[in-house]
Amino acid sequence: MFTGGFEKIGRSEAKSLVEASGGKVLGNISNKLNILVLGNSKPTKSKIKKAKEMGIKIISETDWYKILNI
Repeated sequence: MFTGGFEKIGRSEAKSLVEASGGKVLGNISNKLNILVLGNSKPTKSKIKKAKEMGIKIISETDWYKILNI
């Protein structure tokens, strides 16, 4: 799942990259979520708070690009 705007790519392209790697992008925070990616522009505080409460891994946009080697 993503929150906030990304600097390098649009949301639809980010979703396509996840799906091409065998992942699935969820529409909301739930126990099925593995990672919340924080965009560099205005991430939603309520999503971050809920992810922290649920113990979901939170990474930055920059770290996500490193994982994907882009």
